[in-house]
Amino acid sequence: MKSPAGSLTLFAFDAGQHLSEHTCPYDAIAHVIDGTGEIIINGASHEVAAGQVVPMPANIPHAVNAKQRFKMLLTMFKHEKITD
Repeated sequence: MKSPAGSLTLFAFDAGQHLSEHTCPYDAIAHVIDGTGEIIINGASHEVAAGQVVPMPANIPHAVNAKQRFKMLLTMFKHEKITD
Protein backbone atom coordinates (compact mmCIF):
# COMPACT_ATOMS: atom_id res chain seq x y z
CA MET A 1 0.00 0.00 0.00
CA LYS A 2 1.34 3.43 -0.92
CA SER A 3 0.07 6.91 -0.18
CA PRO A 4 1.59 10.40 0.04
CA ALA A 5 1.96 9.79 3.81
CA GLY A 6 3.93 6.55 3.47
CA SER A 7 3.74 2.89 2.57
CA LEU A 8 3.27 -0.62 3.94
CA THR A 9 5.34 -3.42 2.40
CA LEU A 10 5.30 -7.09 3.38
CA PHE A 11 8.70 -8.76 2.94
CA ALA A 12 8.96 -12.58 2.90
CA PHE A 13 12.44 -14.14 2.94
CA ASP A 14 13.48 -17.78 2.67
CA ALA A 15 16.22 -19.04 4.99
CA GLY A 16 19.55 -17.50 4.01
CA GLN A 17 18.12 -14.68 1.89
CA HIS A 18 19.06 -11.10 2.61
CA LEU A 19 18.43 -7.49 1.74
CA SER A 20 21.75 -5.74 1.09
CA GLU A 21 22.78 -2.68 3.08
CA HIS A 22 21.11 0.49 1.85
CA THR A 23 19.64 3.77 3.12
CA CYS A 24 16.21 5.33 2.80
CA PRO A 25 15.29 9.02 3.15
CA TYR A 26 12.31 8.19 5.40
CA ASP A 27 11.84 6.84 8.93
CA ALA A 28 10.40 3.33 9.09
CA ILE A 29 9.51 0.54 11.48
CA ALA A 30 9.91 -3.17 10.80
CA HIS A 31 7.31 -5.39 12.50
CA VAL A 32 8.49 -9.01 12.51
CA ILE A 33 5.52 -11.20 11.59
CA ASP A 34 7.07 -14.68 11.44
CA GLY A 35 10.41 -16.44 11.87
CA THR A 36 13.74 -15.07 13.03
CA GLY A 37 16.26 -12.83 11.40
CA GLU A 38 18.94 -10.24 11.83
CA ILE A 39 18.45 -6.54 11.19
CA ILE A 40 21.67 -4.56 11.00
CA ILE A 41 21.34 -0.81 11.60
CA ASN A 42 24.40 1.41 11.27
CA GLY A 43 26.64 -1.64 11.78
CA ALA A 44 24.85 -2.87 14.94
CA SER A 45 23.29 -6.34 14.68
CA HIS A 46 19.84 -6.98 16.17
CA GLU A 47 18.50 -10.55 16.40
CA VAL A 48 14.73 -10.35 15.89
CA ALA A 49 11.79 -12.73 16.17
CA ALA A 50 8.04 -12.71 15.57
CA GLY A 51 6.26 -9.97 17.51
CA GLN A 52 9.19 -7.57 17.71
CA VAL A 53 9.16 -4.05 16.28
CA VAL A 54 12.39 -2.36 15.20
CA PRO A 55 12.67 1.38 14.43
CA MET A 56 14.73 2.18 11.34
CA PRO A 57 15.80 5.85 11.22
CA ALA A 58 16.01 7.76 7.95
CA ASN A 59 19.35 7.99 6.14
CA ILE A 60 21.02 5.34 8.34
CA PRO A 61 22.46 2.25 6.59
CA HIS A 62 20.55 -0.95 7.30
CA ALA A 63 20.32 -4.55 6.04
CA VAL A 64 18.27 -7.69 6.71
CA ASN A 65 19.38 -11.35 6.94
CA ALA A 66 16.92 -14.23 7.27
CA LYS A 67 18.06 -16.91 9.74
CA GLN A 68 15.03 -19.01 8.75
CA ARG A 69 11.86 -18.24 6.79
CA PHE A 70 11.15 -14.70 7.87
CA LYS A 71 8.37 -12.18 7.28
CA MET A 72 8.29 -8.52 8.25
CA LEU A 73 5.91 -5.67 7.60
CA LEU A 74 7.75 -2.45 6.83
CA THR A 75 5.89 0.80 7.53
CA MET A 76 7.56 3.83 5.94
CA PHE A 77 6.65 7.32 7.08
CA LYS A 78 7.06 9.94 4.38
CA HIS A 79 7.26 13.43 5.74
CA GLU A 80 8.09 16.80 4.31
CA LYS A 81 10.73 19.09 5.71
CA ILE A 82 9.23 21.82 7.82
CA THR A 83 10.57 25.24 6.94
CA ASP A 84 10.12 28.54 8.72
